[in-house]
Amino acid sequence: MFLQLMTDRNIEDSDIESARKLIEVVFQNCKGQVDQWVEPYLRLTIDRLQRAETSYVKSLLIQVVANMLYYNPGLTLGVLHNTGLASTVFDLWFQMLQQKRKNGLPANFKREHGKKVCCLGLTSLLALPAGQCPEEERQLVFRATLDLLVAYKNQIAAAKETEVDYENEWNGLESNEDDDDDGSDGEMGMDDIEDGDEDDDEVNISRSPSRALSALFSDSVRVCLIGVLRI
Repeated sequence: MFLQLMTDRNIEDSDIESARKLIEVVFQNCKGQVDQWVEPYLRLTIDRLQRAETSYVKSLLIQVVANMLYYNPGLTLGVLHNTGLASTVFDLWFQMLQQKRKNGLPANFKREHGKKVCCLGLTSLLALPAGQCPEEERQLVFRATLDLLVAYKNQIAAAKETEVDYENEWNGLESNEDDDDDGSDGEMGMDDIEDGDEDDDEVNISRSPSRALSALFSDSVRVCLIGVLRI
């Protein structure tokens, strides 16, 4: 099924989502059991990535790469280098992470799930020895991971804030109904409710890059991080 979804040139872009979900289930839950499938599936993914035209499809395929990195970072990185496209894939990945919408929110990997998968893949690279992940590349991974974690935390906080505002609004409507003694079908106090901008605003949080970078060096911290982000 994965082969068909990746190689069929007539398939709809939305169907790539099914391929991403399928490969994610395998590589997140079969650690050490499907090494033989890393190279063929990764080559199919890269081939499809080179033909992708929309940011949506590219983000889905990057998540497939991230899941393979989480499964076995050394093996996956080795295959990427063997194809000669490691730099191309990571350059595209980092470029997509840096792209922003007009409101300052991420233009790609908009959902919490996409951010978590990218974090799992990138943090897996931090466990590799310096020979496999040079310092220059490690710094890029650090920065990308920090930005992802900040965006993820902001998104969670904004979602909770929106939920609270919705509950308060709903409670206000119920209160207005209870206070309406004439039983009319008039307005239910909607004019008193202001439109919110929670979807466009991020919650500001303080962060210290130096502390975060130091913390990521710790294997125990990385294990805790994976535990928190695990899907």
